Amino acid sequence: MSRQAQDDLRWVYYSTADTWGINQAEKYISLMKESFEILRDFPGIGSATILGENVLVYLFKVGGSRWSHGHKVFYRIHRDYDLFSESSTQGSS
Repeated sequence: MSRQAQDDLRWVYYSTADTWGINQAEKYISLMKESFEILRDFPGIGSATILGENVLVYLFKVGGSRWSHGHKVFYRIHRDYDLFSESSTQGSS
């Protein structure tokens, strides 16, 4: 995962903990990481966007009720770079 993505995830954790508490932040980050694993295993699962070349979006739901809401993860597929691995061929981006 890129340094920027790690920083963003850290910000999401602290922001969620500040607003909803540490337990909710832990659950939320866990759901996000599960989504990242799905994207790692099935990178083509996302939908195309108008945000740029090769930018995809993946929607994941938070909560299990009909009032649950979704969040969007925007990402790019890099053929020679594993976004979720510490050992990439290009380094952090």
